[in-house]
Parts: sequence; C-alpha cells; structure tokens
Amino acid sequence: MVVNHLAALLKNMATLIAKYNTVVRGQRTIAYPFKTYDTIFGDTTDVPPNLRLLMSYLRWAFVNEIPERAATVTSAPQLVVDTQHARNDRLNRLAELSGYQGQGNKQHDVLQALFLKESQYCIATELPVYDDEYTGRIDILEYFPEDDTIGLWDFKPNAAAERKAASQLLRYVTMLSALTKINHRDIKAGYFDEKNTYNLVY
Repeated sequence: MVVNHLAALLKNMATLIAKYNTVVRGQRTIAYPFKTYDTIFGDTTDVPPNLRLLMSYLRWAFVNEIPERAATVTSAPQLVVDTQHARNDRLNRLAELSGYQGQGNKQHDVLQALFLKESQYCIATELPVYDDEYTGRIDILEYFPEDDTIGLWDFKPNAAAERKAASQLLRYVTMLSALTKINHRDIKAGYFDEKNTYNLVY
C-alpha cells in the first residue's frame, strides 16, 4: 500500500544508511556523510510522482560517485533572490533542541542527527548536488507526503546576518530540479537557526 510505503520512507521500519563522499579542498581532505534510508531502494510503482523522482536520484547518488567540480556553490557569484522572513516553529525548535552551540565544526553534524531522529519528514542529509560548474551539499532534505513536495533547508547558526545563503540555496534548488526533473515550484527552500527562518520566494 502507498500509505505503508510512505510511512516506511518517513522513518517507520526504515534503516539509516550512510555514504561518505571524500573531497580534497586545498590541503584538507573532507568526508561528507550523505545519510538517507534504505527504503530509497524500495518499489516505487505506487509512489507519488515527485517522491518517485526524488527516490531515483537518492538511489543514484548513493550508488555512484558525484562529479566534483573545481568550484563549490559557496564560491559562485551571488544571485539576487527574494526571501520572506518568518518563524518556522518546527525548524526553529529542532535547531534549539540540537544544542549545536559550542560544538565548533560539529554544529551541522549535531543538528542533522537530530533532524534524522526527530523530524518525520527528513529523509536525507548532506545530499550532493551538482551542475556543469559547481557542486554543493544540501544540509537537510525533507519530503511532505500531504502535497508531494520537497523541503530543502540550510542551517545557518546566525541566519539573520546571512548575506549569501539565499543565493546558495537557489542554486541548490536549480540543481536538484535539473537532476530529479521535479518542478522547482514543488521544492520549498529556506535557511534557519533557532530564532529565524528565511524562505526563498520564487
């Protein structure tokens, strides 16, 4: 049944799996832990259209090596993007509960672990995306079964002071849409911390 499959994908009876993508940045070697659930390898016959497309890319990204570009999205020229400031009680509460403060370079790890455990919608973290010029990694990927839409979220410890996050996120949306063939209007995106959320308007 579709309902049972969605429930499995959204945590119940699912096993968390991880793939570490190693990238060399100058003198550093960084291992990005792409995490998702084994239900991405399940039958998609009766799955809603956008979820089917998303599962297909998640499977591909887990099995294959992502082409690494010379530049990352964070180094790309800035795009002009409209955002809407709001408070998202669910996102902001999880950021607050994560206890990321004082965790140094483990801030994202701590937050992502909590989302994977507590968010019924979170189905992947550190998902790699790319185009002909850039590569990037999506902090938190969620799926909303009620309307077959995708949530793409970027954690920024001081969201109110961010000046580049919206441009970075728009590139992620564009990449994910191109890679999955999901209409960009079915992808919600924003960046957040424990106090604020900024949703992209497009």
